[in-house]
Amino acid sequence: MKNSRYLSRFLVVGLTSTALNYIVAMVLFYLLNIWITLSTIIGYLAGLSLGFYLNKTWTFEDTSKNNFKLILKYFFVYGISLFFAVLTVNFTIIIFNLPEYIAVIMSIIVSTILNYLGLRNWVFSETYDSKR
Repeated sequence: MKNSRYLSRFLVVGLTSTALNYIVAMVLFYLLNIWITLSTIIGYLAGLSLGFYLNKTWTFEDTSKNNFKLILKYFFVYGISLFFAVLTVNFTIIIFNLPEYIAVIMSIIVSTILNYLGLRNWVFSETYDSKR
């Protein structure tokens, strides 16, 4: 049952940080005319920052003081995820000729799956394993 608690909290945090990600990316692209790839990266980083704080303190209830190590691991997972998110955006636009707003949604789906697996199984694995 604790597994479902982590997943449901992760999804709430994910929805919140994803909303921030999407809003920032779309404002930058559509209102400020910033290149879609750069808009996606900046939006992603905004969601990443909010997500780290909420995942550490609420989702996984991590009380460790070694934040530097966690931040490095967190950024590594999200860096890999960002790479695949950017690939997804460009692939979706170039190959399928879909609008940018759909491409960003597709990239968010891909990164959400990768992020949860990385956080649960590596970044917060000690906290996760000890509370199961």
